[in-house]
Amino acid sequence: MAYVLGFLAADGALYINKRGSHYFELQIKDLLVLRKIRKSLGSNHKITLRKKHKRQSQLYRLQIGSKIMFSDLIALGLMPKKAKTMNFPSVPKKFLVDFVRGYFDGDGSVWSGLMHKNRVSASKALRVTFTSGNINFLNNLAVALHAGLKINGVHSYYGNAHRLIYATKPSLVLFKFMYNKPTLYLKRKREIFQKYLLA
Repeated sequence: MAYVLGFLAADGALYINKRGSHYFELQIKDLLVLRKIRKSLGSNHKITLRKKHKRQSQLYRLQIGSKIMFSDLIALGLMPKKAKTMNFPSVPKKFLVDFVRGYFDGDGSVWSGLMHKNRVSASKALRVTFTSGNINFLNNLAVALHAGLKINGVHSYYGNAHRLIYATKPSLVLFKFMYNKPTLYLKRKREIFQKYLLA
């Protein structure tokens, strides 16, 4: 559930329709992970394919109507039109790893490659980035990660979004933290870490 909460905090949406029904939904590219999320929620709701502009990849959507779950998500800090107002939830320490991995899978990225290619000897590098429209959310995430892992990131602002960026050494700490016996995760992101370690 902490993973799902993290994913919802990154890529989820909450809304009330004109008839007063309460919904929350996820729209992501990875069908397998969305199926696992649906299973963890004990849901049998239909997953639909959302076709976007032909230049963009297709998205799969899971939409669940539940006033109780909607209220629970509000109590945990999520809210409609949450991009700039969402609060960082009070996640118990033992569940922080799953929440962070869920948020990372939703609004995070990892890059592996070579730096200083113009020098005689290029160096391998790894970089983890968390993105949010809410600077306060990222500040609280940075505090939580520093308290638990003793790592520091750098803040930047680009393309109407705030970013929390970790260099190679703290990124390796995050890798060991997020993928210590995980049950839910995006395979393609984990593989980038593994590619760096095997290079």
